[in-house]
Amino acid sequence: MLRMVPRFLKAWAVLILPCALMTVLAAGASPAAAQEWAINKEKSRLTFEVEAGGQAVTGAFGQFRAEIHFDPDYLEVAEIAAAIDTNTVSTGQPQVDAGLMNKEWFDTQTYPSAGFRAKSVTAGDADGSYVMEGELTIKGNTRPVTIPFSLEIDQGEATVTGETAISRSDFGIGPNGPVSGVIIGDIVKIKLDLVATRLDN
Repeated sequence: MLRMVPRFLKAWAVLILPCALMTVLAAGASPAAAQEWAINKEKSRLTFEVEAGGQAVTGAFGQFRAEIHFDPDYLEVAEIAAAIDTNTVSTGQPQVDAGLMNKEWFDTQTYPSAGFRAKSVTAGDADGSYVMEGELTIKGNTRPVTIPFSLEIDQGEATVTGETAISRSDFGIGPNGPVSGVIIGDIVKIKLDLVATRLDN
């Protein structure tokens, strides 16, 4: 059975994911199809880019967790969820980072985590390409997101690269007007560079 019980999300009180057991049984998935993956934290990065004052500002989240059940041959029962520690946001500029944690931006005191849950994964046009449809929750606001990604699997290690874009105003992140006279773009690019190890070999 492919299923996921995100204990870490319960602990963080961020998301409550539905149990996929009945769905998997109804789909007739074989137990042999189950592939469970663990993110390699040392090799994985979650980064973002936004325009500020006509220049690209990049940053990253230092801590995030994911629970993944994924098999390229059984995409219909894939289960993927992630939680991001918003307190670990970093642009390399301490003053900017401190501002991102305040109420107008990520409000990390009230919302210490952001969450993602995949709703479906489908094959893309090219070999090793996929499209993940899911829901992203930031500051209590949930919006649909589409994440195209590529996947390579070699001897139990998966390398994933993907990119998407969101509107920060959809999630209540930051003001609509200038910040200290600097115009901040509304579109934020999010990039995934992940390495995961298969656990159920």
